[in-house]
Amino acid sequence: MIMAADVPAIKDSALISFNANLDPTDPTPGHSQWPANRHALRTVMLFADGHSEHPKRNDVINPAPGGLWRSRWNNDNQPHNEYTWAPNPVYLNQIDQ
Repeated sequence: MIMAADVPAIKDSALISFNANLDPTDPTPGHSQWPANRHALRTVMLFADGHSEHPKRNDVINPAPGGLWRSRWNNDNQPHNEYTWAPNPVYLNQIDQ
């Protein structure tokens, strides 16, 4: 299960959420809980078992049902396809700060 990951640097402090939650389902601009892609469109992630990975952010936040990453966001290792993720936004391939 994902424990921690890079998040975007947000210039407007009013948009920053400090609740220690990494959320792949909210693609709104300024969302400080979405994984960042500042490492050549990749995000660095730390998992609960102690290993790390640097997958492409677009794969990590892919809203398609049944994907590998949907399971890794949940502590029961199930994809929970009953929940709808927002489609990926138009700014998806821009490098985060």
